[in-house]
Amino acid sequence: MRHTRFLACTVFCCAGALGCSEDNKSPEQDSSSADSRSADSRSDSALIQDSRSEDGASGGDVALPDLGQPDIDLGDDFGLLVASGVQACSHGTINTSDLSKTMEGKGRITFKPGFYRLFKDKAQFTLDMVKLLELGPQRTKGVPTGAGQVVRTINSSAYTYTFTQLFDVGGTPVELKVPVTYQVQTGTPLDKIQTLDEASLSKREINASVAVKGSTAVSIYFGPCSYSLYGCTIHEFELSGNDQLKMEVCSYCPTTWICKANYAGLPRARFESGSTVRDLTDHFNLSQSFRHHNWGSDSLIIFDTPVQKIHGIYIGTEVYPNFTQYKQASYLDASFKEIETRQVIKHTSGGSW
Repeated sequence: MRHTRFLACTVFCCAGALGCSEDNKSPEQDSSSADSRSADSRSDSALIQDSRSEDGASGGDVALPDLGQPDIDLGDDFGLLVASGVQACSHGTINTSDLSKTMEGKGRITFKPGFYRLFKDKAQFTLDMVKLLELGPQRTKGVPTGAGQVVRTINSSAYTYTFTQLFDVGGTPVELKVPVTYQVQTGTPLDKIQTLDEASLSKREINASVAVKGSTAVSIYFGPCSYSLYGCTIHEFELSGNDQLKMEVCSYCPTTWICKANYAGLPRARFESGSTVRDLTDHFNLSQSFRHHNWGSDSLIIFDTPVQKIHGIYIGTEVYPNFTQYKQASYLDASFKEIETRQVIKHTSGGSW
């Protein structure tokens, strides 16, 4: 099933862009050796190496963080290591008064793996590191309308490089933004290489967002597409009419944060009605969000192929103080409207898939 409406705002609690400043004063004096470097001593291209071998096949070691950082002399510059296969996803905050809004906020960014040089002495330069942008319930692909740009901002404690690129998504202009910050102390970088991977996206050390332009400007925030750092629990439901629902609920709050509500997601779900089974693992079919203070949660599961007249299922916990209890599930039509409710006869959690 595909819903034709496009995008709406989905804003995670505690989500925020990495710090940056308009102060262009350097936290350190550039050394004379840096000033004397020839322009020919390095490429104007920010891409140093990618993860493809000479024949174009994947498998180079420079874009895989578990194989160690690349042995490349950056001089005074900084490096961004984009891990092989890394994607960022927007999971959609569930609006129980209008479930269609959830799907409008879904999105996925696929990055180009490689090791990128971020120039210390350039205030702006181009960078090509986005392979694919998909937004909305129909996974509408973004068409680039300009080259990726990096703008450097400096303050006394950090260099921030903000990558932006403009796309057209089904006739709607959007701006993708990824800021990366390098902390410095007494003029010395604490770490010259940052890694864009599942861990940095999960911990919100690197944030990605999409701003939707037009008459109603909204922002969509992205985290990881997978959940290896999250705590996950299997929930199983026996529903009236002998239907069965099973889903894996995952949530996470970075250890240094106080989250108003944990980040959350559904890696997979399974629905059985008679002899009909739907196994779902696609990001665009599954949504999960926790409520304020984690006092309850909401889950939305969408079928590509309906089960008779059922196009999806919404199930949520009761309100506080009974926020761990489930009483009923709502079966949805193609417009995400409730067409039937089923009582929860039995609910168990903590088992295996």
